[in-house]
Amino acid sequence: MSDQILEAIQKTSQRMDKLEERLASMDRLLERMEGIEQTLDTVCLMQERAPVLVDGMAHTVDLVYDEATKRGIDFVERGQLGLELMEKASEPKTMALINRLLERTDLLELAADVSERFAKLGKTAEFKEFLDNDMLEPKTFDIAHTTTQALLQTHKEGHEPVGPFGALMAMRDPAVQRTVGFTLGMARRFGQMLDN
Repeated sequence: MSDQILEAIQKTSQRMDKLEERLASMDRLLERMEGIEQTLDTVCLMQERAPVLVDGMAHTVDLVYDEATKRGIDFVERGQLGLELMEKASEPKTMALINRLLERTDLLELAADVSERFAKLGKTAEFKEFLDNDMLEPKTFDIAHTTTQALLQTHKEGHEPVGPFGALMAMRDPAVQRTVGFTLGMARRFGQMLDN
């Protein structure tokens, strides 16, 4: 009979162990359910507040759109331009060029430095005076081009030394007379400017 009692005690003990395991599982399940309940509470709260948030965002977007429209900004046009720019920027040729530029950061830094210097130069009174001067007129470039062409052609064809009498003899040529007259006129004006 004692064996039967021992066996009954063992079975009862095993059942108690299983019951404790189940109770522990139920505790874990209850903890999870509490977490789910808190999440659901948050979702419900967000659901209640969502219309107010959406309405506020829509109102803000409307205000921004109205202000941009008043300034002449067309979002559709800007969006299309942005997409075209993205398409061009992502083309293989463009990407290859960007990669080449990134490999030469030393040149980019130099270009940025030169750009900054030109920006500073552009703010000076001397540079503004230079731009307002006749220096940038097309006629000035024509004269510089003609002078350069004459120099290059003379250098290419060659020339012989000329003494004072040779120079006097060359003065019979109308082309030489025009050149000497131009040179003397420029020398006179340059001297006057040096005096100022």
